[in-house]
Amino acid sequence: MVQVIENWADIEGEIQTVRDSELKGYKIIEVLVKDAKAVGNFPNLLEQRRGEVIPVYVPEPRAVTVQEAYDSGQSQVACRVRLAGPTRFFVHPEI
Repeated sequence: MVQVIENWADIEGEIQTVRDSELKGYKIIEVLVKDAKAVGNFPNLLEQRRGEVIPVYVPEPRAVTVQEAYDSGQSQVACRVRLAGPTRFFVHPEI
């Protein structure tokens, strides 16, 4: 198991896809990261991900809203995200 320090970044990007996740209660939103800004004193571990597509795990109730916006043609997204493992990114549950 890889230990990751507490970290947060406010990202802006473009939704590429919305799909089901292997984690119960989550969907994955694949985001092309355009910008990643630091949040307070937390390390910004997503800064080097600019220009990459990352899979962001989003709780289903919130993912439904994102899916509806994406299906209606809105692909821009802004959210607070943390790196939780080498390839796992989670949206902040309240922001």
